[in-house]
Amino acid sequence: MYISDFQLIDILRDKMGEEEARTLVEYIETKVEDKYLEGKNVFATKEDLLKLELKILESIHKNNLETQKLISDSKVETQKLISDSKVETQKLIADSKADTQKLIADSKGETQKLIADSKGETQKLIADSKAETQKLIADSKAEVLKIIGDSKVEVLKIIGDSKFETIKWFFGMLLASTIAIIGTILTVMKMGGW
Repeated sequence: MYISDFQLIDILRDKMGEEEARTLVEYIETKVEDKYLEGKNVFATKEDLLKLELKILESIHKNNLETQKLISDSKVETQKLISDSKVETQKLIADSKADTQKLIADSKGETQKLIADSKGETQKLIADSKAETQKLIADSKAEVLKIIGDSKVEVLKIIGDSKFETIKWFFGMLLASTIAIIGTILTVMKMGGW
């Protein structure tokens, strides 16, 4: 239901007089207009929303470009680090394998000499040599595992956000190399009669 200013003044005039009725209606109009103007500033215009949308899209695009560059740079660095680490690990494994084979060969030669001197003494020396060789193998294995573990930790720190598949492949190669060394050591031990 709509009531005009004049109708409201006519209704209120009988109860409070014409001057007071006009003053009250003007006061109400002023308050309503003030409230309307206050609320008007709260709302965003279509133009404001379009400007905001453009800024957001520009920001998203810029962030996407920066993210793609970071991913690309990180991928190249990660591949280089994995390659370098793989070469170093293979060299360490090869060196350890050669040292272990030399120790086994040296131990076998000494054992054969002692067998020729005395059967009882030779058996004792064989047992001692076997224990020492096993300790050397265990120490060598522990050293190789420590080197691999240290390398793994360092690579994980450097790689950071690299893909899981790359890490999985790298450590699969390390594990396979370690298993191959241990298998070689065990084969050499069996061939030596231990």
